[in-house]
Amino acid sequence: MRWVAPLLAIVLLGCSSERPAPSVDGEPPTLAIQGARVFDGEKLLSASTVLLRNDRILAIQDAPPASEGVEVVHCEDCTLLPGLIDAHTHIALERELRQALVFGVTTELDRYTFLPPELRAELREDLKAGQRTDLADFRMATTPVT
Repeated sequence: MRWVAPLLAIVLLGCSSERPAPSVDGEPPTLAIQGARVFDGEKLLSASTVLLRNDRILAIQDAPPASEGVEVVHCEDCTLLPGLIDAHTHIALERELRQALVFGVTTELDRYTFLPPELRAELREDLKAGQRTDLADFRMATTPVT
């Protein structure tokens, strides 16, 4: 399930099956999600293979992965889409960020936070460092937005 969060946050515009074999720093993909429909924010692509490495999408292609050692997840009945943004929230508890991610919301725009300042700062730093992949990211107004 480690691949769920990166998929929710995918930015697919510009990916194409016409690109050369994908790599990150010369390394091949480590995960392929095969057979899923992909919504790129504008159009729905038919069954595709999404290639990932280190929680990053390398490419979307029609063919199965060519590399050996790639973990393949079959998702024939799945549709992948970019992460959702909730543009009006009031975060009071850390678990609300965890629940948002479960529902596909990868970013919350908090209009006035009820999180204690110490916890808020700790969560922001952990998210920025990539240490909390179990929570949705958040942005906030420091004073109430009216």
